[in-house]
Parts: sequence; C-alpha cells; structure tokens
Amino acid sequence: MPLAERTQRILRNIAWLLLERGGIVLSSLLISALLARNLGVENFGKFQYALAVFNTFLAATYICGAEVVVPALMGAPNDRKHAILKSAFALRLLSACVAFSLLLIFAFGTSLSDTRVMVITLGLMLFLKEPAGVVIALLQSETNNKATSIIQLFASGAKLLAVFGLFLFGLGTLSTYAIPWLIESLIVATGLYLLYRKRAPNHTESVKIGDAIALLKVGAPFWLGLIMMNVFQK
Repeated sequence: MPLAERTQRILRNIAWLLLERGGIVLSSLLISALLARNLGVENFGKFQYALAVFNTFLAATYICGAEVVVPALMGAPNDRKHAILKSAFALRLLSACVAFSLLLIFAFGTSLSDTRVMVITLGLMLFLKEPAGVVIALLQSETNNKATSIIQLFASGAKLLAVFGLFLFGLGTLSTYAIPWLIESLIVATGLYLLYRKRAPNHTESVKIGDAIALLKVGAPFWLGLIMMNVFQK
C-alpha cells in the first residue's frame, strides 16, 4: 500500500476514534446529569458504587486483550485470523463465566440489598463486552475502525434515549437504570456479531487448544496487571 494511502487511512481512523470518544463522553455527561437529577445524591452514589463493582469484575475478562490479539492477527493468513479470533473469544467467554460467578457470590454474600438487582443486571454485560470485542481487535489489526465507531455511537445514543425515557416517564429507579447499560452492550455485541458474519460467512474453524494456550501465556501478565490495577483503584 502506498505511503499516501496508508497515511489517509490512519488519519480517517483517528478521526473516527475521536468522533466516537467525543460522542461517548457527551452522552455520558448527559446521562450523569439525568441520573443525578432523578436519583438524588444518595441513590446516585449507590449507582456509581454498583458500576464500580461491575468494572472490578469486568477486569477479570481482560484475559486476552487487544495488546495480545491484534499483534497475533497482523499479517496472519485469513484462515489463521479466524482461528485466533475464536480461541480469543473462547478464553474471554470462559473468563466472563468465572467473573459472573464471582460477582454473584459477592452480590449474595454481602449486604447489597439496595443494589443487588442492579449489580446482577450490570453483571450480564460480562458476557457481552469483552467476548464480542474480538471483532474490534480484528478491525484494529486492519486499521479500520469506522464500522465499530458507528456501532458504538449508535449504542451510546440508544442508551441515552433509554435513560431519558425512564427519566421522562418517571420509571427511573436504581434497578431500572441498569437496563440502558445492558441495552447498550447488547446492541454493540449484536452489531459486532453481524459485522463478523458478513465478513466471514463460511468460516467454521473450531477453537484450537494450542492457539488458546499461546494467547493465554502471552496475555496472562497483562491480564493480572490490569486486575491488580483495577482492584487497587477501587
């Protein structure tokens, strides 16, 4: 690929990433304002606590992050790419199952009476965020972030509309406000799945144990580091 074309592609990707980040930040600010107005100081604090609990367990699903998957995909033949992706997906889904089990133990083993339903509802996102994120890694390896940015922006807009709807019709509670977050993750996961199936309709490779072990060996230090950083931050 000529240098000028590579430069244009990189600049387009940077523009889409900036647009995505800007849209998400703006949406988050509006959502926080609506939540604070509707829930009040005490319940807004409880909601933020539930999000912090979820993010702590989410760190356990970072077992095979982009810093591992993207380099493995770079320059790999097409069939190898899909085999690597499926192994990464299996690792992330397995870690999500473990993380959700630990979250349930935490939710029922501690005095989270006010936020238990909300924490469990948010916890369902563990099965959606990182496992589906392998498709993002595939597109990042090809320097092509436009499609994922559009999906993320659409999902953020849907979450904002859902929060505004709950606020407008007086249906917003600690438990119901967790639903827009779940809707956002479901939209992103569905969009990424459809995008992958469009790109690879005929690939039926099974998970290869060798690939999974290789990804796990490389990703384990990053994974443990992210878990420790997240835990100590909370």
